[in-house]
Amino acid sequence: MHPRHVPSPPPQPSDAAHCPVLGARTSAQVTTPGVHGGDDRLLQHLQALEVRLHDPQVRSDAGQLQALLHEDFLEFGRSGGVHDRAATVDSLAAALPAGPPARLVSGGFALARLGPDSALLTYRSASVAEDGTAGRHTLRSSVWLRTALGWQMRFHQGTPTAPFDLAASMP
Repeated sequence: MHPRHVPSPPPQPSDAAHCPVLGARTSAQVTTPGVHGGDDRLLQHLQALEVRLHDPQVRSDAGQLQALLHEDFLEFGRSGGVHDRAATVDSLAAALPAGPPARLVSGGFALARLGPDSALLTYRSASVAEDGTAGRHTLRSSVWLRTALGWQMRFHQGTPTAPFDLAASMP
């Protein structure tokens, strides 16, 4: 006798949401600012942590990086390289720009809860030079885990993308 497969009910509209960055529907709960109370607070919190990682002072401080990056951190870099936590901390702490650093501008943040202690944060970014020119347009995604030390980034991926309107991506 074969076991009988009972199909699960189709997802209800409240179970799926459109992800503005990825442009796809997902069964994970996607949050954009002002939509879901608790998840809205988490979105704001993780966005603030993510943006801290864009700050040149944080990027050059190994202690702050280690506090924000999970011990098993892994990155698939925009360049195609794969980096673990130690390599990321070492390279960022040693990378002091010769001139004024380009400012990383980010926006269009969206949150998808993966579980009670994990979340996927997606957004767009671009580097803006001192003269205002934008380059290195990137789609970004980060998996954050709540640990005994607080929320830490477990995984990050940056994917090059076509130039986009920075103003349209900002809140």
